[in-house]
Amino acid sequence: MADRLRLPTGTQSLQRVREDGCYYVDKTWYALQVAEDDQFLFLSRPRRFGKTLFVDTLAELYQGNEPLFEGLAVHDRWDWSRHRPVVRLGFADDNFAEEGLVRLHILGLLDEIGRQAGIEPRYDTVGLRLRHLLAELRRRTGERAVVLVDEYDKPILDALGDPVTAEVNRSHLRSLFGAIKGLDEHIEKCFVTGISRFPRTSLFSAANQLTDLTLDGRYNAVCGFTDEELDTVFAPELPDLDRDAIRRRYNGYSWAGEGFGTVYNPYDMLLLFKTREFDDHWWETGTPTFLVEHLQRRGLLDIGDQDGRWIARDRLSDFDAGRMDPAAVLFQTRNLTVVKKETRSGRLGYYLAYPNEEVRHCMGWLMTLYALGDSDLAALCGDNLQAAVQSAELGLMEETLRTLYASLPHQQLAPVDRYQSLYALALRALAIGAGIRSSFEESTALGRSDVTLEGGGNAFVFEFKMKGRGDPLEQAVRRGYADRHAGLGGRAYVVGVTMDPATRNIERFETARPFLGRHCCKGAAGRGGHELDPRPGKV
Repeated sequence: MADRLRLPTGTQSLQRVREDGCYYVDKTWYALQVAEDDQFLFLSRPRRFGKTLFVDTLAELYQGNEPLFEGLAVHDRWDWSRHRPVVRLGFADDNFAEEGLVRLHILGLLDEIGRQAGIEPRYDTVGLRLRHLLAELRRRTGERAVVLVDEYDKPILDALGDPVTAEVNRSHLRSLFGAIKGLDEHIEKCFVTGISRFPRTSLFSAANQLTDLTLDGRYNAVCGFTDEELDTVFAPELPDLDRDAIRRRYNGYSWAGEGFGTVYNPYDMLLLFKTREFDDHWWETGTPTFLVEHLQRRGLLDIGDQDGRWIARDRLSDFDAGRMDPAAVLFQTRNLTVVKKETRSGRLGYYLAYPNEEVRHCMGWLMTLYALGDSDLAALCGDNLQAAVQSAELGLMEETLRTLYASLPHQQLAPVDRYQSLYALALRALAIGAGIRSSFEESTALGRSDVTLEGGGNAFVFEFKMKGRGDPLEQAVRRGYADRHAGLGGRAYVVGVTMDPATRNIERFETARPFLGRHCCKGAAGRGGHELDPRPGKV
């Protein structure tokens, strides 16, 4: 077995990784692909996915730093006699919540690049200063410059809570991209990265020649580690770690869907190998503030359960502060991933899903914590629900749900006709956060149940109704919502929950167990011991 190498945790410099003897996953084939692609390119990937290291790789490649690429895929296919000047503009390291900082930041970066090349800064506007810099670089070197813009959208995301500052920041970025658009005669390649894609009509209208690589299958694994890369490059780190558990917990990210494979988040893997512990490494350090703030603004019901949702491509790519689609927010913050493509009514779109156990658990925890507003209460409810599912303690299950619903903020419980969905979503979020296997709106031949929980050989199929709108247990039994689970040999339960809009809590909590074509009922409100005939229309 090969010797263990240094883990490049937090390192975003190709030179440091190569010279310090760190593990390195060779992505230079994608750098060559970028060089051979269109002149102006854009790539969106979540935070801590390796975007900055890839940008640094491009910078070193175009500057002709050959020793760093010896033995790598690109080495024998690159002309090392050419050395292009690189104009690198990164926004990851500053906070742009204060108005006016974006312009100063851009001018400061341009000035520093100019000083290193012996070029004195001129002009006060971003556009004119950039034009002067690029023209001088070309005059002095005889080569067009390579413009690399990393984390372009951070100035807007930093100011989402302040629409005025966000718009000012957007205007400065629009000026930058407008200037880049008009300087193509001085630019060899322009490569832009970020978390999100803002609509062309607001920001990229100034640079509408950018080719978006985000959902291009050719670049699906440009950032992140594939299974093969993990098993070969990091082979010395894998002993004593459950390989299947690694795959379930951390694999699953895709931007192209079926046929293009999936990848692991690099930061997750490096911290796993460092700590030797299965933890939510990425979530705890990489969850952007604007996701939490968006949840708070939209509420649990509006965010809903996006797992398995289809969304049109144009809605997935747009990311405007004033009209964010929940699925787009969750996709661009790496909480949903592409499962497959499908065209509906002439519109290309994608099915999205939680990529792995880490994200599924953390999203459920975040939504539950937001709904309850108390981490201790959320943890207690999650533990109790887990115990109830595992041991089929129906009394504990009912008590847990009553506590959950009594703790929901009143702001989320209006209007009345939306209660039913909210209660189902709150249960689903709690289950996900507690690590309970669950599904939402599971389809059967005669309809869809609200929530299904599974554990300990038990399955609980929930149907919710508001008081006066029908009998949830009768509907679930009549439509055979739990029959598929009973047929698999496990202990299946139908759970009918009637909610009282006056108390905003459970009025009736009733259960039935399907077996041998009949359903034995028991539960609250005096129906224990009754038998139900599951044939449609009969109780």
